[in-house]
Amino acid sequence: QERGRRRPLRLAPRPARAPRPGAMSSKPLPGWVSFATSGIGGIFGWVFVHPVNTLGVRMNLASAQNPGVKLSFLPFASATIKEGGIGTLYSGIGAGIWRQIFYASSRYGLFQVFRDTMAQYREVDLLSRLFCATAAGGCAAYISCPCEVSLVRMSNDGSLPLAERRNYKGVMDAGARIAREEGVMAFWRG
Repeated sequence: QERGRRRPLRLAPRPARAPRPGAMSSKPLPGWVSFATSGIGGIFGWVFVHPVNTLGVRMNLASAQNPGVKLSFLPFASATIKEGGIGTLYSGIGAGIWRQIFYASSRYGLFQVFRDTMAQYREVDLLSRLFCATAAGGCAAYISCPCEVSLVRMSNDGSLPLAERRNYKGVMDAGARIAREEGVMAFWRG
């Protein structure tokens, strides 16, 4: 051994211990847990994102109705709040929550189902994961379209002139009226 160099200290392996109560298990979680936790996470995030989404929808529609007029986010937000109060930013929150129940939970939950099913037949590499994620996202988007359309309609309703407002009572009312007045395929148009 060279002078001045020390050998690394090697410890004997620890004897196996019984898991502590409440310690995490190495057993995989049931599938419903993935669906539920991703849905709850989506809902929690949406509560914070919804006001910005509402303003974005309204800005886009205002731009379409007034071509050539430049809109800036902060002045637009300020004018919207002055006109309708802070609560107007949460118009359509029910539809946003329903959207997250369907979209967020199915996107992540279906990804895990697809990935685990694929793992039974082949190694799950990056390309396989990408395929599973794309398929899961596509299915989730398709499943959540009725909620998305209801969300946009409810978010925009407050910015319409009084005579043109639909005055939806909630997401179920919005969905039922859209289906009844425009047909079920209106949820997947465009």
